[in-house]
Amino acid sequence: MKHARLKYQNQIIDITEKNDNEWVSSGGIPVNLNACRWLPPAHGSLIGIAVNSVRHGDECQIEIPENPIIYFKLPNSLTAHQCPVQRPDGVKMFTPQAELVVIIGRKAHRVNKENALEYVAGYTILNNFTVQDDVKGYYRPPVKAKNHDGTGALGPWIISADRIPKPDQLMTTTKVNNKVVSEGTTEEYIHSVADAITYISDFMTLQPGTLITLGTVGGLVNVNAGDEVEVTIEAIGTLNNTLVTT
Repeated sequence: MKHARLKYQNQIIDITEKNDNEWVSSGGIPVNLNACRWLPPAHGSLIGIAVNSVRHGDECQIEIPENPIIYFKLPNSLTAHQCPVQRPDGVKMFTPQAELVVIIGRKAHRVNKENALEYVAGYTILNNFTVQDDVKGYYRPPVKAKNHDGTGALGPWIISADRIPKPDQLMTTTKVNNKVVSEGTTEEYIHSVADAITYISDFMTLQPGTLITLGTVGGLVNVNAGDEVEVTIEAIGTLNNTLVTT
């Protein structure tokens, strides 16, 4: 099942896909997506894992530590599907990053890896645009690099966990102006979905609605104002945004 959030006539509405390309509100009323503005489909705390693939570690010239590199991404940094993404002024390198996002469905504390996926409510996509100028290595988690206003596109919707039984085997593709610039699979993640839930829940309780973004598989490319960027993750969908200047 797919769930999304939209703004329609100055009201925020939650919608569900009834059939392919047929969406209804919580009251069962059909919704015309063309008359609405997409919103991030979830708005809980967002925990990120940085440099979560060997390929991305190589291109960042970072020796990857044994444990996940954790950072927090704040609500000011998020925007939605088909909304403009702000490219900060004066930045030399600004890169899109297709990332799998996990939505926690129930309170998770000291979860065993074998049972970790039972705590997942669903999945979505984050195009985690990153100011590479501000990336300083894992001793300084990339809070500044990933929290500029309006630089992280989340969505378009949430896919329920039962629709994705194997989240660690999904193809990811990034296109800039309809040209493929990065391809890979979530199998390249060093720390899997279950690994991430187990590691984080060991020292903090994950509440329902908490988001965990697993990172990019790699493929750094600079993007500029006017560029259209699409990120696709198999079984979830495609997130589309155009860059603008701040």
